[in-house]
Amino acid sequence: MDASEANEVRRTDEEAGVGAAPVAADRPVVDGTSVSPDELRAEVQQGQGPEPRRVEELRADVADTVQELSARLDVPSRVKQQASANLQATREVARENPGVLAAAAASVALVVILLWRRSRRSGRA
Repeated sequence: MDASEANEVRRTDEEAGVGAAPVAADRPVVDGTSVSPDELRAEVQQGQGPEPRRVEELRADVADTVQELSARLDVPSRVKQQASANLQATREVARENPGVLAAAAASVALVVILLWRRSRRSGRA
């Protein structure tokens, strides 16, 4: 940037009010040279009253509620979780008591055989 361009930028800034006095006493002019961005953020945080903070708290509460509701209404996911939990419990019982598993398998086999024989008899008649 040469000197003529720099002068033009200065004139444009002066016309735009950069470096000028604040528009109102409660609205400071921020040109970014006297205060760092972190200091400006801290000043804005301090300047905010309890109302914006309350809004942020409410937003967080609503977001948590929406997440909870979506989890409760996601039936396929809940069914899969319950089925997985039931399968795990069944496997633990089978490991702890192999006799219970054998008795359950024998009962199922007996019921299948009885149903098969009944269907064969009713088919002959």
